Amino acid sequence: MSTKYLLPCSCGDRIAVDAAQAGQRVRCSCGAELEVPTLMGLRKLEPSVATPQGPRRNPIAWGPRQALMLLGAIIVILGASWAAWCLASRPRFVFDRLAPLDALSLWELLKSGVDAPPAQIERWMAASREYGNLWAGVGWAAAAIGALIFAASFAIPGPSRKSRRMPDL
Repeated sequence: MSTKYLLPCSCGDRIAVDAAQAGQRVRCSCGAELEVPTLMGLRKLEPSVATPQGPRRNPIAWGPRQALMLLGAIIVILGASWAAWCLASRPRFVFDRLAPLDALSLWELLKSGVDAPPAQIERWMAASREYGNLWAGVGWAAAAIGALIFAASFAIPGPSRKSRRMPDL
């Protein structure tokens, strides 16, 4: 991007000119025609603050819609992660890792039949699995609520096309 210089007019206005315009004539907003000095003369003028020329892009505005989308996505991710962790960390009954005394008591329990009341370890395992399933359900419910918030964000109207347009200069 080339440097621009401010060419003063007799009306008090200053016109931004580029080095490529050296030696040409420009018209001020007051109607006066001004001659742009040569390159040597341009360097004596005050430099202008560079402004990009051409079509300007308006950055996407952060509004309520985007905030709700982000909130919903975060809740979905956290809820699903929590549910997956609860399901993965539930206790599992692994027979090959039992201590010898526990394996013997389990064998005696299985010999007594199916109608026998559950042993203490079985009650603990069942309660632990139920507890894990309960908290996994809470995680899935939170993920569903997050998905609803995310979907509801699309119901919020976005900025109109007219308000997104940059003013003509």
